[in-house]
Amino acid sequence: MEFVEEEMMLGMNTYKYHIPKYALLNASNNPLNAGFYSFCPNGLMNLTAAVSAPVFASKPSFMDGEPWLLEEITGLPPVDPATMDTNIWVEPTTGALVKAIKQLQVNVMIQQTKKFPKLDKLRIEPRYVPVALVLETGGMDDELATTFKESVFKPRRIFVIIMWVLLGVVVALSVLFVGLLFRHIRVNKSPDSTKLIIPANPEDEIYANEY
Repeated sequence: MEFVEEEMMLGMNTYKYHIPKYALLNASNNPLNAGFYSFCPNGLMNLTAAVSAPVFASKPSFMDGEPWLLEEITGLPPVDPATMDTNIWVEPTTGALVKAIKQLQVNVMIQQTKKFPKLDKLRIEPRYVPVALVLETGGMDDELATTFKESVFKPRRIFVIIMWVLLGVVVALSVLFVGLLFRHIRVNKSPDSTKLIIPANPEDEIYANEY
């Protein structure tokens, strides 16, 4: 997931994330995806090994994929990143999930193959046909959000107030200490101050004014 922006949700500041475009690039454009057998057009996720069938997942309407994937299929809605992407909203201090929306389009690859002679009318190049749209949502409701804020944010505000009070006390004591220190130094340097001078002869006591 990739950070998108900060957004207010249910009275809380949240971080919004989405599936970045590079996550669905094929292995030629993103070598890291070679481990997921992404030897297919950009914008598709190869699920063949997982389901033992030529099934590929994508974002709705092949969003972030090759333009020709959408051009070859009629009836799909136009791409709208604001409503078609998979997103999660996370409270940044605790990492709690506030809201999540997962949207995936399931596609089947069809093409001409010698194993099925009746499919000889199909073209040799593969075509990816949408067969299902998966939409899952979850997160906090208003009641849970209220409980969360009272349990997390209120104690944190009290803690912050206490920290500021303690900081103010420390600053005040520091200023007082510095003031008393300067006063002590100024008094010791005053010309009226006297010092006891220890004479060479212990039997004599001499007091002298320091000028």
